[in-house]
Amino acid sequence: MILLFVLALGQYVKGDCLEGYGYNSETQTCFECDAGTYMSYENTTEDLTYSVGCRPCPAGEFSGAAASSCFTCPAGRYSWAQAASCSYCEAGRYSPPGVRDCILCAPGLYSSGAGFSECLECPAGTFSSSYTGAISCTNCPVGYWSVSGSKRCTACTFGEFLDENKTCSTCPSGTFSIQGEV
Repeated sequence: MILLFVLALGQYVKGDCLEGYGYNSETQTCFECDAGTYMSYENTTEDLTYSVGCRPCPAGEFSGAAASSCFTCPAGRYSWAQAASCSYCEAGRYSPPGVRDCILCAPGLYSSGAGFSECLECPAGTFSSSYTGAISCTNCPVGYWSVSGSKRCTACTFGEFLDENKTCSTCPSGTFSIQGEV
């Protein structure tokens, strides 16, 4: 006879199986769920008369052994289905919480290390034109400038020069410049 018990901690037991354990009807034994899988008997009302395997955690989630539920991977990490842990996103990529794959940083953005939850804008005077996930930004060449988050640099026009703030300013009276020159 298999009974349903509720423990003081709120764990449900179906027969002799605790949360986080599957049931083998042939041997009438419980078995611990492997890491990356889970089992919950919560809201189950019938007695176990058939085998119940542990369920795999979906992509973007993970669990340890004997788990009754899966946990969402935090931002900057990812997992595929049936994961025992989450992996850090590589440099040049980022992720929001609970995803299967990290996302490449778009042009004008970068992530210099592992585990970024979002990409950073390239600072003024630099750029990133990569569609494959930049890990750093490149300085604009001499005579060129950019605003934050740029995917390319722009040359100062005739009569302008690149000032100390890395922006184009009008040449002082009596001076001139050629486009792209300092």
